[in-house]
Amino acid sequence: MVIKYGKERKQFGQPIISFDMQKARLADMVAETYALDSLAYRAAGDIEEIISKIPHDDKYQENVIKAVRSYALEASIVKIYGSENLNKVSLDAIKMHGGYGFVEEYKVERISRDNVVDMIFEGTNDINRLTIFDFLARNIFGAQIPFREYMEDVEKMLRDEKFDSLEVDTPLKEEMANIESAKRVVAYAVNHALIHCGKNIKNEQQVMGAIADMLIAIYGADSTLSKVNEYISKNGKEKSEIQIAIAKLTGYKKCSKVSKIAREVIIGVVSEGQLDAKLNNLSKLTHCIRQRINIVDLKRLIADLVIEAGRYDL
Repeated sequence: MVIKYGKERKQFGQPIISFDMQKARLADMVAETYALDSLAYRAAGDIEEIISKIPHDDKYQENVIKAVRSYALEASIVKIYGSENLNKVSLDAIKMHGGYGFVEEYKVERISRDNVVDMIFEGTNDINRLTIFDFLARNIFGAQIPFREYMEDVEKMLRDEKFDSLEVDTPLKEEMANIESAKRVVAYAVNHALIHCGKNIKNEQQVMGAIADMLIAIYGADSTLSKVNEYISKNGKEKSEIQIAIAKLTGYKKCSKVSKIAREVIIGVVSEGQLDAKLNNLSKLTHCIRQRINIVDLKRLIADLVIEAGRYDL
């Protein structure tokens, strides 16, 4: 609807969709939607796979429920990312329609109104953020994930100032390396939140929510890169131009978000006497995230290709 309207509506003698600021907004809408698509299918696929391995015996239904519950973190991420992205995309659609965005004839205002509730029911998004952190903390303390071993590796990297590099053969090599570095940043922030808050962490809802947002960002970027790498392997680099651009833009945005939030978490939980040392270590970790892409050109490329296609079809 946005592309159709933007091509028909003209200002200063040209279609409004051709204006650079409109292209940037459209590219963000496309990239976030692609990331949502990637992580939703990833979570659903993982759940489907684990269910397929459950024997059809007397405890089948009970074991299915346990399997689904084990993906509470991913399910909460999908719910939050999906509802908030739909809200943002629909609001951007209104903005790109100008005053007509509020007119029922153009439908975008109805889409926006109808979907505000998605962020409230099925557990509000705030509650889902707490669920994400709670599930993560339970898995850490219950040794369901090798968090301690991972943090020992991170601490060793910080002491030696030698950080592992990722050896992969893909046009998205730098983006994948950045995601691995961002994962270390998230782990560092989580570790210090648990150490410095202790049992009181259950009352630090801002910290828990911030950590949930970092996990959402990582899951979105990682899922996007995985989907695009698979697309490249099947279709080749030449036929994957827009997918590669989306992956680069998504990686840039999500890694930048993680770096910003991690700093806020560390400042929020670490005592003043230790703060300089912890921020210095965090700086070493975030320095490994090498953001050297031209997002202005990336957004123009994404927008131009989608405008040419006339729709989102990725």
